[in-house]
Amino acid sequence: MLVFSIIGASRQLYGSWRFGSLTNELAQVWVAWFLTCAVLMASGFAWKLTAIYSRIAISVWFVAAPALLSLDRLLVRQGLVNIGSDEMVTIDQLADLAMGIAGKKLTRKHIPGPLGVRGRNSDNRLIFERLGWKPSRPLKDGFEITYRWIEQQVRKLREASQ
Repeated sequence: MLVFSIIGASRQLYGSWRFGSLTNELAQVWVAWFLTCAVLMASGFAWKLTAIYSRIAISVWFVAAPALLSLDRLLVRQGLVNIGSDEMVTIDQLADLAMGIAGKKLTRKHIPGPLGVRGRNSDNRLIFERLGWKPSRPLKDGFEITYRWIEQQVRKLREASQ
């Protein structure tokens, strides 16, 4: 797994897939896997470990693993949809919202650097097409419910550890 993780990272398998083609992504999975196999086979040969393991088990593993990885990628792409508010919000507005809900006033320090995107919102067309659902609450309400739930979980953990 470690070898595949390192090679997968070098092949950019863990980056955003939203704008890449599925064919390219699956090709990168298979390339990373075959490179991993080459490294494992070379290290097995170098340390003379190949006699310990069944050739059939190793062969099945070498074929089944990339097939399962590809299936996982396909299912993730088909199943994941963005759910969120279609309200446009900046990071400063989101910070103000969080501080208001938490009842805290913190100072922000803007540092020089690239500005990036001025604001974010969610395009909920896909979730509506697939499930016929759209958000019924404003961002502030959802944020507050989530904040209170997390606050409650933290409080329970603190009480349990005392």
